[in-house]
Amino acid sequence: MSDGSEPPRHRWGRRTLWREGRVRTPSGGSMTVAERPKVGVGVMLRRGSDMLLGKRLRSHGAGSYGWCGGHVEFGETLEEAAAREVAEESGLKVHGLRLLCVSNVREYGRHYIDIEFIAEDFEGTPAVREPDRLESWDWYRLDALPSPLFLPVRLALDSYRTGQMYNP
Repeated sequence: MSDGSEPPRHRWGRRTLWREGRVRTPSGGSMTVAERPKVGVGVMLRRGSDMLLGKRLRSHGAGSYGWCGGHVEFGETLEEAAAREVAEESGLKVHGLRLLCVSNVREYGRHYIDIEFIAEDFEGTPAVREPDRLESWDWYRLDALPSPLFLPVRLALDSYRTGQMYNP
């Protein structure tokens, strides 16, 4: 803290962050935290043994492959946010979302509570609806995924394979 004061303590005795501070990331680096964590959602769209992935062009994780996802807007349920993001980014209308996992993602200079869903029931053909953010959509076999994968996608795939619902 720039004024030399101690950070406040959580009611269980752990130190909490002020609105500004530094935290360690899982990869061993650190990042500046200037606000509260955001809530993000993502959707693994499955078509048989394939899943839909796109190459991110900007924002955090640029150059990595991810699936449809984004921020939860005020007043939305998690499922509404996930379905909206799928429609906005790919033009698909998704049905029957199932919870896949929850992850505490502190990477890319950001902090997200990330809720991932899986869906196998959807309508339409994927199209790039945000060409400034995404290069293309393609279907990939689970055993032949492109690299690098966006961190929330990697964590969700680990959950998918192991059944672990929470990634701290």
